[in-house]
Amino acid sequence: MNEQELLADCLRRLNRANVAYYLTGSMASNYWGIPRTTHDLDFVVQLPMSTVPRILQEFSGDFYIEEAAVRAAYQPPHWAKELQLTEALDRLLSREIKPKLT
Repeated sequence: MNEQELLADCLRRLNRANVAYYLTGSMASNYWGIPRTTHDLDFVVQLPMSTVPRILQEFSGDFYIEEAAVRAAYQPPHWAKELQLTEALDRLLSREIKPKLT
């Protein structure tokens, strides 16, 4: 299977899964006349949770896809709580938050 056939196959699968997407990266660049040497497919997808079973069905078997990894995309990043704590500490140190004195 060449790159164009792979692209067409992925587009058919995304369309059957009713997933909104756009193609980006080297394949999109090549289409618009700016050649790149990489030959991978990069998609940005809008993946409502309701489409997860369908996307798994469409790509399982022929592609490596893990349900747990797809569902993990809906979880907040592990570093988010650390970032919130860091921001709160920064505000405290900059006196945006006035400590209560008892």
